[in-house]
This record gives sequence, C-alpha cells and structure tokens, in this order.
Amino acid sequence: MAISVSNELTRAFEAEEAEQLSEIIRRKKREDFETLRRLVLAGPDVNEAHRQKAIYALGRWGDAGVIGDIERILPQLAEPGRIAAIDALGRLGTQRALEVIAQYEQDPSAQVRKLVVEACNRIGGTKAEGRLRTIARDDPEEWIRKLALKRLEGHIR
Repeated sequence: MAISVSNELTRAFEAEEAEQLSEIIRRKKREDFETLRRLVLAGPDVNEAHRQKAIYALGRWGDAGVIGDIERILPQLAEPGRIAAIDALGRLGTQRALEVIAQYEQDPSAQVRKLVVEACNRIGGTKAEGRLRTIARDDPEEWIRKLALKRLEGHIR
C-alpha cells in the first residue's frame, strides 16, 4: 500500500538542507505528523532516505507517542537509520526512550554507539549517567569510552 505524501513533504525529503523539513516541524500540522509516522512504519518498499528523514523529524517534533514506533522498526534499520532513530529517541528524552537506547550500547557500529552516548547525555538523569558510566568502562573503542567519560564529567560539575 502506497503512502500518500504531500508535495511539500516530498520536496523537504529531497532537499539537501534540513530547512524545509524544519519548517514543517515548526508548523506541527497533524496530517504531516501522521504521514511521518506512517513512513516510519512502512514496509521495505519505502525510500530509506525518506524514512530516515521522517525519523529525524519525529524526534524533533517532541511527541513521545512515537517511541514505540521507532522501537518497533529499529532492529530492521541499517546503520544510517539506527543513527537517526537513536538521535530521535535521545531528543524525545523520556525514560522509555532511554530504555530503548540502552539496547544499542553494544551495536556493531561505532557511529551508532556514539549516538547512544550523545542521546544518554541529552536525556540526563541518574539512569542515563549509569549508562554513560557503563559505556565509559566497557566500549571496545577508546574514543567512545573517552566521549562517554567527557559527557559524564559534564553532568557531574
């Protein structure tokens, strides 16, 4: 089943810069939100770059109701999609989002794990700090351990 996407949203997805998509997010039209949500959950025939931008937009939209949707598709996403999803969850900033993010602390992609650090940093709080401590101690990449430690030090001050 094809998803109907407005011309404006299609142009925003095709644009090199995020300005058009940012404008759509600022307006917060319910129909745009629902289209973005349907794109995230769409099957394999959806354009992956469009799905990533939809995830990006939903993370900035601020409606934590999409956390379950993002969680549902996360295991199916390639590295760029996982990066977008972890970033979006970090921006939504709830404890439920943190629980989903924590599942990707040992992702095979160092870039995904870097976003896990940044998302934990953005969410903050005791549980997020605990996740940062674990990453600072256990991540296989020294640069990620250092980044987690640096973000953790920013919370302690």
